[in-house]
Amino acid sequence: MSVLIIAPWGHPEKWGEANYVIDGFTVKNNCSTIALLTYAIRVKHCEVEDVKVLVIIVDTLSASNIANGVKYKEVIEKASKIAQNKLKEFLDIVEVQIGVSSKELERQFEIFVAPGLGKFGAFTFRGSFDLYYLVFLLKSLSKTYETYKHDFLEIWLDITHGVNYMPVLAFTAMLDSLWALKSCGYNISLKVYNSDPYVGRGKQLNINEMPYTTVPRTIPQPKLGEGPAKILEQPHIILAKGYHSLVENTYFKRLSEGELKNLIVDLWYATYYNYPLILLDYVFRKYKEETVKQLIELANKVPEDILGIVINALYKLRVTNNIVNTKSILRSGTGKYRFKVADIAQFLVVINTVSYMLDKAMNFKKESKPISLKDIEEFARRFNEKYNTLAPKFISREVHSLVKFSKGIKELNKWIRYTKEMAQKISSIEVENGEREKLSKCTYVRYVNEFVNKGVYDRRKDDRNFIAHSGLTYNDIEIMKIS
Repeated sequence: MSVLIIAPWGHPEKWGEANYVIDGFTVKNNCSTIALLTYAIRVKHCEVEDVKVLVIIVDTLSASNIANGVKYKEVIEKASKIAQNKLKEFLDIVEVQIGVSSKELERQFEIFVAPGLGKFGAFTFRGSFDLYYLVFLLKSLSKTYETYKHDFLEIWLDITHGVNYMPVLAFTAMLDSLWALKSCGYNISLKVYNSDPYVGRGKQLNINEMPYTTVPRTIPQPKLGEGPAKILEQPHIILAKGYHSLVENTYFKRLSEGELKNLIVDLWYATYYNYPLILLDYVFRKYKEETVKQLIELANKVPEDILGIVINALYKLRVTNNIVNTKSILRSGTGKYRFKVADIAQFLVVINTVSYMLDKAMNFKKESKPISLKDIEEFARRFNEKYNTLAPKFISREVHSLVKFSKGIKELNKWIRYTKEMAQKISSIEVENGEREKLSKCTYVRYVNEFVNKGVYDRRKDDRNFIAHSGLTYNDIEIMKIS
């Protein structure tokens, strides 16, 4: 079993020793995260290399070790060093119990510094809740992509040592992270752990698995100019100062213009409204092969690249007037941080989902070319296994109409445009079940060239008929029956 432990930490120098108990298993340490690591290896019998730990601390840890005028990069380095030194102490305590050297255990850890907020000593850290959430979301996603090497991964979120805003924002970020991960086919479960309070208790503290419920979420509805679409139209709305110069050197700019952006939006609509023929035929005839492959490869890179933009913007900051102003990298004064940050979470779901569906469509096309009515139904069935939509029922109805049309076709091996007039002529045709199966296998369907050349923008925007018929509409498709 593979386990990724993610833990927000407050100030590790202030933690006292305790006997942490998990399912009757006791670990003596100052840190519940170390106890969970020990539990995973000793009780769950995980191999050491299959347990990774991401510790997310905050820059405020460095408050007593910085001076006015230093670069923010130095603030991060000093905070990281404090956490690293305490981590070594905590691991030295458990190396005998685990039976693995503390140095080997340390290699499974990554310490990451997020922007915090509050007044500590002489320094005021002007961060924002949204910035902490955003960094936590992006880093946890990036770490999961890096860690996920098998068919299943358990993520353990340890909120024991988070203080003030950390636990709730970490939990919110992890739920959004899980949404994005599941949207691209990752088999992942999330467990949330918290120990008994240290203050006012004895030295034996139970680490409890916290109950929670999630509301099923699917790909967000596409609305041009709103939500994730804004990021495609104007990605610079996410970050303000320094963003334009930074974005020039990243692939993210390519997402906002030209063919790749159009491909993302086409796939977004096709996935949301269940258009199998858009996914299987239109996309592969409309777009270059390298554009299609590029989109599939980009999905896992998006969190790391956006995070890189944030970190690069932070590194440009300096501590002035005893103020660490990380909030300045987001637009200030608008009161809409949450809206913009939520856009990013939704955008990650969109980019993950469309790349996943595109990958599935590519693999499906390798199995069968060209696309038959049987293929359309099969792809819809596979689609339903993931998204649990009504797509197969709607598409089955459309396929049945097309099968009746196919039965009336006399001329074989020739593409015939599917028109309303022709369909009405054969509306009285009856098709038996056995005959339906045979006809659906020998009847191919594709979009007419004019439709492919023009694009689906106008149709998908406001054509209720196109939505109602799952994109298999009169005058837009051609049918060929083979012998």
